[in-house]
Amino acid sequence: MVIIAEGLDCTGKTTWAKKFCEENKYEYKVGLKTDIEIEKEKQIEELEEEIASGKDIIYDRSTLIDNFAYWKINPTWECLLHHISKIHTLLEKCLVIHFYIADEERKERMKLRGDEWINESDIEALKESYSRTYNLLGITPEYILLDETADSKVIELVDIMKNNC
Repeated sequence: MVIIAEGLDCTGKTTWAKKFCEENKYEYKVGLKTDIEIEKEKQIEELEEEIASGKDIIYDRSTLIDNFAYWKINPTWECLLHHISKIHTLLEKCLVIHFYIADEERKERMKLRGDEWINESDIEALKESYSRTYNLLGITPEYILLDETADSKVIELVDIMKNNC
């Protein structure tokens, strides 16, 4: 089962994904960040192979989603437009989870972390951009509050998806 953890910066996706992988024997991968078209296209092939392998993998973000959601910040997504149908088909076979936390908590985390790519002023536009991206790709992610119940919700969703395959 391939799980893709998405969501705004500073929600705790990376911390959650690493801990979940360790506790549940999943392989942890980070979505490749690249502006090179051929590398983005290779990610489509790689995801297809990983889905077919049946391995348990968590992607800490997927470039195939992020390139569209973050296009105003880093407009390098156009090379993926002619692959939308293929991306949709692959993402439908994955568990795409959009994690979120309370805005005030995320703002505090952003202040502590600092970020060279994102500012608090970008957040509302990014929320809208994620929504447009999911619509463009024809997928409906599972929205999960990243709290102490997140693990059990993810495990339940994995079980449902595996039983439906």
